[in-house]
Amino acid sequence: MHLEGATPVDVLWCDKDDPMHGMFKLQEILGRDRTADHLRITVDITTFTKQYLLVLLKWIEHHLPNAAVRTVYTPGQYGETRAQQARFTWGVKDIVTVPMYGMPPSPESSDVLVIFLGYERERTYRLWRTLEPDLTIAVIGVPPAFPGANYTSEILNARILNSKTDDIAIRSCSAVDPADAARLLCDVAAEHEGCNLVVAPLGTKMQTLGLYLFSRRREGRAAQIMYALPLRYDEKYYTVGHTSYVYEFDLAGAPK
Repeated sequence: MHLEGATPVDVLWCDKDDPMHGMFKLQEILGRDRTADHLRITVDITTFTKQYLLVLLKWIEHHLPNAAVRTVYTPGQYGETRAQQARFTWGVKDIVTVPMYGMPPSPESSDVLVIFLGYERERTYRLWRTLEPDLTIAVIGVPPAFPGANYTSEILNARILNSKTDDIAIRSCSAVDPADAARLLCDVAAEHEGCNLVVAPLGTKMQTLGLYLFSRRREGRAAQIMYALPLRYDEKYYTVGHTSYVYEFDLAGAPK
């Protein structure tokens, strides 16, 4: 994260599975050097975990409410065969509620789970089986981040998409346009008003950014966000980047 007007470069070593650990360290830095010049913030979200991304954006919203935020994202590009064989993570350590995004569910209401699908088949399937929602809305990234990515995602998540049940609906939204993901979530929330809405961001980072924008629009009526923590990451399958995407928004203005 870059604060325009700040001269030093600080490297923060943080617990990858505990985003609040990183936020406490960030607060120490800003407490030492926080001026009006720091209201333009650039965040390269390429290598963030989605949980860290969501917590960081909420933290900025609370502590720098007048900031103009620019996010930069460069998705990796994989060949179809390689992506189907790759294991970007191994196992599931835990399934947790993302800090600052916990909506207490009503025991009398139905549970609607929205899963943004990507390449994390094991984490996605384990989360789905653990939560056992009354209705699952599986979201595929179309248009994809690069040609063919949506087909690979469908193959990797076939156990969910091909389940012979009536409680799974398939929807789509852009893999690279946060506003499209936010619109989809607003539509789902309106269609299932009164239900316990749960969202699992296991698609792209830009879709996760759309989830944050949705939470800003709905404020206290948004959703509970659940995340599957992996046991370990498999760095050998990390790859070179594809086209970079930039998205800007102003925290002081009304959410779009």
